[in-house]
Amino acid sequence: MKPFEGFLLFNETGATDSLFIDPDLSPRAEPLGKTTATRADDFSWAIHILAQCQEARDVDNWAMTAATAAEDWDVRDLPEPPPIGDYVAVYFPHPEWKKPSASYCLDVRPENPLGQVWSFEVRTSIRDQVRLTFEERGNIPREHEIWLVDEALQVAQNLREQNEYAVAGAFAAVPKRLKLLVGKNNFVHEKLVAAGAIPTSFELSQNFPNPFGVTTTASGLGTTIRYGLPQAERVSLKVYNLQGQEIRTLFDGQRNVGRHLVSWDGANANGELVASGVYLIRLEAGNFAAVRKIVLTK
Repeated sequence: MKPFEGFLLFNETGATDSLFIDPDLSPRAEPLGKTTATRADDFSWAIHILAQCQEARDVDNWAMTAATAAEDWDVRDLPEPPPIGDYVAVYFPHPEWKKPSASYCLDVRPENPLGQVWSFEVRTSIRDQVRLTFEERGNIPREHEIWLVDEALQVAQNLREQNEYAVAGAFAAVPKRLKLLVGKNNFVHEKLVAAGAIPTSFELSQNFPNPFGVTTTASGLGTTIRYGLPQAERVSLKVYNLQGQEIRTLFDGQRNVGRHLVSWDGANANGELVASGVYLIRLEAGNFAAVRKIVLTK
């Protein structure tokens, strides 16, 4: 069976069964993919999660709600297929269900007026960052907020403001773990506090990695700067050289409460790579200001 030219059938029971193959070899009108229940009568609302790492893509991952869904496993929850070749994979881990598959590409929950939390993982065989995109489907209540939480970095992102997130470190024995929160403000706020994603004071953390080398891949992050806001503020984050000359503005605008990530690829405002050396990152947020040193090597 060649990649993308066959079918994978999962036997949930493990019992012996028969497979009958239709001999019709006429071309398909649609490309093959994971079978997921995405018709309007199958669910109340959903978040569609798409992942890409270089040329590898995984576009059939769904966090859903349905009026009659079970809190744990039911027939709507579909297993994650095994990877083939160079891959990127998004899946919902559920070893507690004690089923033949411990990972699922479709995780359907019952409707909850307060909200729901989905834990999911990202893994790739490629040494590069993974770009995640989140799309709303169905009628998600407008009073519900949609947030992504990276507990390892203590970072939370409002997906209605920015629906893309870059993941590094998924090329490892341990996958990258994230959480998707969908619910009312109090419900989401409680979960963000529990995850340590809301700081109690202004913060500017040391960039990572530091020193850093300019990446050669088009999607490389270079280095990442994390800062935290205990309240919504207008934020300015800029790069300067040691002579105090402005090299680049990384962000200038309003930001909500929480921890935020910004990347710098080692280029100036004109897109030209700057020389190796020591640079300064300056954060201004309301009356708060802080500076960190960054070392760039080539």
